[in-house]
Amino acid sequence: MPINVPNSSIDILNNHHDYASVGQELDVLAGRVFDNAKLCKLDYIPEIEAHVLDSLHIIKAPSNDAEFVFNVTIVDHVLT
Repeated sequence: MPINVPNSSIDILNNHHDYASVGQELDVLAGRVFDNAKLCKLDYIPEIEAHVLDSLHIIKAPSNDAEFVFNVTIVDHVLT
């Protein structure tokens, strides 16, 4: 099932107001995207998924706002 990642990301950022909840919702979104990608049997998905999971971990507890913004941008870009 197609996922509109840009709109989903916007909804997450508009409706969740702390790092942990944004990270959790992006984690759910990433799971859906990677489930779809695995159905396509793309062999590079595990490596990409690992990097996205690293960014999601940082999003949930960043050191500062810039780190949060950078990692949200990376996750959104990769999932799109």
